[in-house]
Amino acid sequence: MKYLDCERLGLMSAALANRRVGDKVLMGRIEAYSCKPLSDDKRLKKELELSFREDGAHHGGEGREGGRERGRKGNYC
Repeated sequence: MKYLDCERLGLMSAALANRRVGDKVLMGRIEAYSCKPLSDDKRLKKELELSFREDGAHHGGEGREGGRERGRKGNYC
């Protein structure tokens, strides 16, 4: 996941920062992130998949179908 610098969201966040709403003060920010995996994320995914396959082979593949856990579609997000 990667932070996306978006000027419009920055302006909206600035407008909301420390905004008084009655006797309350609104504090927060609006940010955008990419859901596309970064190279480190891809590497970690490959390492985990390999580890799961090796673990399944050591345990006779119990609870797995085709190297995947039952009910999983292969999307780890």
